[in-house]
Amino acid sequence: MCSASVLGNLVGTMRAGLTLTTVVKLGIHLLNERMNPKYRARRSVMQAPVAFDVYKRLLLKTHPEFSTFFTNHVAGMMHRYWKFAFPEDFEASEAETLDAFHAGSIEYAMDVANEQISRLMSYCERDQAQLVVASSMGQEAIDRGAYEGEWRIEDTSMFLNMLGWRGEVHNALAMQPDFNFVLKSQHDAESFVAHLLCANDAIGKSIWKRSAVSGATVNMGLSPSATALADGEFWFSVPSGERRCVSIADAGISKINRDPGTGYHQPRGSLLWWNGKNGASDASRREIELTSVRAMILEAFGVDE
Repeated sequence: MCSASVLGNLVGTMRAGLTLTTVVKLGIHLLNERMNPKYRARRSVMQAPVAFDVYKRLLLKTHPEFSTFFTNHVAGMMHRYWKFAFPEDFEASEAETLDAFHAGSIEYAMDVANEQISRLMSYCERDQAQLVVASSMGQEAIDRGAYEGEWRIEDTSMFLNMLGWRGEVHNALAMQPDFNFVLKSQHDAESFVAHLLCANDAIGKSIWKRSAVSGATVNMGLSPSATALADGEFWFSVPSGERRCVSIADAGISKINRDPGTGYHQPRGSLLWWNGKNGASDASRREIELTSVRAMILEAFGVDE
């Protein structure tokens, strides 16, 4: 059943644009994983060629006036392996930073991006189009200090039942350690946040590092303290005012350990603008305000603000 499902998904994706070249790359990558488990750390990079194949097929089929393609695979490798690629940014021993495989992971991800950019440049030359490569932000070295693990809500229904929340709520997608919940109304969302904020560690520190309400959607960042991590439990204030201790196992929460990463966001991003109409290039590097990008895009389309 599983094999038939995988085959069906493969055939469907190939109809949508997945190329044989990418299928071969995926196969080679999976074989490498079997021979060397370290290759699993690069699995997320393989999403980019698959997504780009589908995008490229639609691009060539429709020739739209404007289209976008988003990929996060380079950023993902930067988050995790900055220390190995740029050991000079850290006061660490050679043994801590000497890992040739992980040192090359960022370059590997950028090679994938370079191939995609090259294909788009060729398209722009043929179609007299313009290519904009933009990042919303940049990255730099970060020292997160000692890492003791983190919590993840594995069973949302169990977690909400334990908290005593009886309202309708939908668990939406989010990136660890964030969790997004959609409720029926903004009023319910605000009540839901107040309910969740009643969860603290033994000394009264919240297990959430942030909370935000946008309409009927709630975003919560789960960040238990060292005390809560060590105890494997937290305290919840019930409506009567009493506090009761809850183990994470009873709350549908598990303690996980993952690579905490050594690269993180900083506000300066990159903007590359290539005009395939004449091929002229300007190699200067200058700073521009993010708010001016909108005007640049409108100008490219001949639209007055």
